[in-house]
Amino acid sequence: MQWPMLPRWLVIVNLVGSAFAQPESPVIGLFPGTSTITAKAKNNITIAVLLPYRSFWNLSTKAEYDACAPSCVWFRQMDSGAELAVQQVNSNPNIFPDTMINILRVQMPTIPGGVAPVALEIAQNQKTVVAVVGDFADLSTAISGSVMSQYQIPMCGGTQNLPALSDRGNYPYFFRVTFSNRWGDDIAAVLKPWKVRRVAIVYDADDIESTGACLDVKRAMFSNNIIILSQRNYHGNHEDLDFSDILNEFKRVDARYVILCTQAWSNAYYLSELARKLGLMSPNHVWFSTQPPYPPDYSGSGPDPRLDNIIGMIYPLPMAVPKTDPDLIAVTSTWNELHAANPLKYQIQRFTWTNSGFYDCMGTMLYGLDQFLKKNPTYTPAMLGARQLQSQLNYTAFANTGFKGTLMNPMRIDKYGDVGAKTIFISLNQSFWEDGSQPWFGEIDKLTGIYTQFTNPPPVFFGGSSIPPADGPPMTIMTWSSNGLSSSSGQTMLALTIIGLIISVATIAFLIKYQNEKIVKMASVPECLVTLTGSLLTYTSILFYIGDVTLSHCKTRIWLLLLGYMFMIIPVVTKNARLYTILNSKKRLDGKFLTLMNRIGIAAAVLGQTGLLVYWSMRSETYLKTVIADEFMFDVCKSKDPAGELTIPLLTAFTTLVHISLPVLAFLLRNADPIYNESPALITICVAIGAIAALLQIFPANGRKTLDLMQVVLIWIGTTLVLTVLFGKKLYEVIYDRVIEKGLLRKQLKSSSATESKNGTNGSGRVDSMNEGQSSIAAAVKTTNISKSGIPGAGSIKQSSASELKVVRPIQGGKAAAPTGKKHKTCHSVQIPGIHVLKAKPSQFQLLWDPWIHGVFYFSNLHNRTWISIATLDKVYSFRIESSVQIKHTEHENGKHEVTIYEYLTKNNFKAILEFENGQSASAFVAECESRKQYMLSIE
Repeated sequence: MQWPMLPRWLVIVNLVGSAFAQPESPVIGLFPGTSTITAKAKNNITIAVLLPYRSFWNLSTKAEYDACAPSCVWFRQMDSGAELAVQQVNSNPNIFPDTMINILRVQMPTIPGGVAPVALEIAQNQKTVVAVVGDFADLSTAISGSVMSQYQIPMCGGTQNLPALSDRGNYPYFFRVTFSNRWGDDIAAVLKPWKVRRVAIVYDADDIESTGACLDVKRAMFSNNIIILSQRNYHGNHEDLDFSDILNEFKRVDARYVILCTQAWSNAYYLSELARKLGLMSPNHVWFSTQPPYPPDYSGSGPDPRLDNIIGMIYPLPMAVPKTDPDLIAVTSTWNELHAANPLKYQIQRFTWTNSGFYDCMGTMLYGLDQFLKKNPTYTPAMLGARQLQSQLNYTAFANTGFKGTLMNPMRIDKYGDVGAKTIFISLNQSFWEDGSQPWFGEIDKLTGIYTQFTNPPPVFFGGSSIPPADGPPMTIMTWSSNGLSSSSGQTMLALTIIGLIISVATIAFLIKYQNEKIVKMASVPECLVTLTGSLLTYTSILFYIGDVTLSHCKTRIWLLLLGYMFMIIPVVTKNARLYTILNSKKRLDGKFLTLMNRIGIAAAVLGQTGLLVYWSMRSETYLKTVIADEFMFDVCKSKDPAGELTIPLLTAFTTLVHISLPVLAFLLRNADPIYNESPALITICVAIGAIAALLQIFPANGRKTLDLMQVVLIWIGTTLVLTVLFGKKLYEVIYDRVIEKGLLRKQLKSSSATESKNGTNGSGRVDSMNEGQSSIAAAVKTTNISKSGIPGAGSIKQSSASELKVVRPIQGGKAAAPTGKKHKTCHSVQIPGIHVLKAKPSQFQLLWDPWIHGVFYFSNLHNRTWISIATLDKVYSFRIESSVQIKHTEHENGKHEVTIYEYLTKNNFKAILEFENGQSASAFVAECESRKQYMLSIE
């Protein structure tokens, strides 16, 4: 297995250290084990112990030890602790019953730079070494532990507390029997039942353990949704420290719970001293500290009035083996006997962190190797000693060896390779530094993660209270809002995108399929396809509202949205501009040239918009702004120009100019033939898109959780509205006229043919009759002489000119006489030539496409009913004259005479406006309509 390479900084340190490495061999010597059990002489395995041996190995008097204290005293205790564990195993017939344990003592440099050559010496040249115990410092272990992991040599540390060493990816063969300073999850577990959601963090940036501890705290706070109000650090190695800035910020943010990551004897004491003076250590505050912040010159035990500052501070620490534990009592007795016999070698009359760490490391290592061989009977000590089994000896092989340690009994290793001892929490008071122990109010099982809080004793905070204070003023827990696909807003956005793309693609397919139809061909299919390409872009822009907001998403939205709008609108603008040119030209124009210029205009506008977007992307500053709305937080896209740049105003001005051209063209073409007139569509698009653009600008000012969704809905509505206005009527007419009507006609003819076949006819007479009837109606529509109409009771009618109609009806009782006779022919359709302009609106609610149609006006009689009919180039519109029909004659200041016929009370509501050149023809028409209306009333 290939393990990760060393971090870059470690490689650099190794190279520098190697350059200054000591020339002599780092091996102090091989020290064979001894035993009274003869069977143990059969096999040998060697364990290397790494310590700065040359600092104490040759010391022979107490004065020499005192001269180099405390380090050489500590190192001697560490070596003696490891040696004691080896001696006990060599004297135990049940552990390695046929194997002797030897110790290879290796000099470990006191600077990290010299570690690499020593670690490589063990890994490459000392082939009999199957495991390593030792190193003593965090930074040097980061190097030696990584080298051993690469060579698959198990290594145990007894004093290292660096959290980074718990990374099993970098150190799979390293484990330790001491705590790791990974207090984050433990502190979070304590804060949870106290309902604390806000903390502040401060740590010593010059201490690698403190920095690592607070990094772990920060990780745990985030993962448990605990807000970090402030995170500050200080340089503990500086003499002129000023903590006032840090503490004043804690006061400003009203931090009630503070987590201090520090060493026990450090300048953190002065931080706590100033905090108490500033009122930040009060009954309203709770401080956690990874180590008690003792004064730098404190002896380490006994009373000291300066320690009153930290009474009530919460301190997490691993649970030690009780002093009453019989196994601890037994091994302590053995140690004391050895100390009495050789005080210089054992140095101290009890177990402390120095000798305990190396004793537990060596014991756990040897018990783990023995357990491994017993679980695998086919493996032998010889195979182990020859390094044939190294790949199976990572930290998990030592998780539960059964060794009775002094720090934990039995020793357990957790999933991070750290000691599995419970974490206990105490509220510091005098008994801790005077008696060396103190009852704890809570504990966490590191192997299961379960937290237990006790009521006896309870926690005691600053001021003596046992009730946790509030973590600050009342607050609303903020939740980060995102439009991921797992959210309803994200799913809605995806659905809108898919629906929109389907609409665009379906419309493209429709135009291509029916491109030869008259109404589709008149719309100019190539320009329509450009418009639909723009709709594809705008619909696609919705996809970039899904998921987390990023800068790239922000820019992509703008690109797709503005380019899509330009693609959609500019073909409409150029097409109507071409129409205006044609209608107002006094000479014949080259159609191909106009089409070419039209498409050049489209390309120029799109390229201009693209250029402005490129300019905007390069020069403007796009950034994310966090918005708080109710209990939600989310990012929104923002863009601003640096000083002297005008990218955003230019982009806005160009897009607005194109948009304003819509109402301008609508005004210029207001009187154009309705077949070509798109003025109502242009006005509708202008007003609707303008309103949507205004809302898109207004919504961000009133931030809501659904801001993105509202913007997406507006974009979708605007795009769909443009497509509906431009293509809806065409789509409807083609589908209805060319598909539905033909299908119904074929069905009707088929049914008729079947009936006639049953009656013994071939159906030809029916078809001829239909054709003959249609021809007669067409002939009647073409009739311009009203005297041939045969309308009963019409009176004498004179046509003085093509533009004037005079109707003379006899007056009976002050009212126009009703038409004579009650029987009529099946249908009479007569043109009224005096009407030179006609506008008709089928419904008062029709808004989306051409609301007014122009055509030729007729009165039609059918089944004792009078109908108003308007014949256009494509079809005939008919409206029945009911009793509720209203007729109004209006004379305008410009001399125009207008007759309005409208009916809004029934479901067949309509409105028709007729314009006459003079009042006489208008009055005659009103008289005719009123006459027919009165006649209808008389027969009801």
